[in-house]
Amino acid sequence: MTYSANAVANTILILAGARGLNDVSPMKLQRLLYLVQGQHLKAYGTPLHDDHFARWEHGPVVASIFHKFRDFGVRPITQRLTVTGSRGGRLVPQIQDDDASALELVQSVLKRFGMLSGVDLSQRLRGEGSAWSLRGGDG
Repeated sequence: MTYSANAVANTILILAGARGLNDVSPMKLQRLLYLVQGQHLKAYGTPLHDDHFARWEHGPVVASIFHKFRDFGVRPITQRLTVTGSRGGRLVPQIQDDDASALELVQSVLKRFGMLSGVDLSQRLRGEGSAWSLRGGDG
């Protein structure tokens, strides 16, 4: 299933918090989103979220997510994205609880890369020979 970028970002934040990773800044979130998307494409041949990545100076960015969290600057994100529900209430979109493969994939990325800072992740993703450097565009 393909989710909104908001849902995947919220899921990353929720699962990171459950793992004790309370340092997810906007930069780190962007890099984790990119890694999750890449792993999902590799494993299943389909994107996990419906947005695209722009090629910014410090690495891949989903612009809509950037603008929603930009006020956090370099600080950890302490809120979740919400949408207005059909009855007017606020909902927190996230990956469905019964989508075990998607949740396991996010957990796997967090286990492997969650301890790294946003700067460390950016350096890894932009390094010579990396998937990002070889793409030459957005993805």
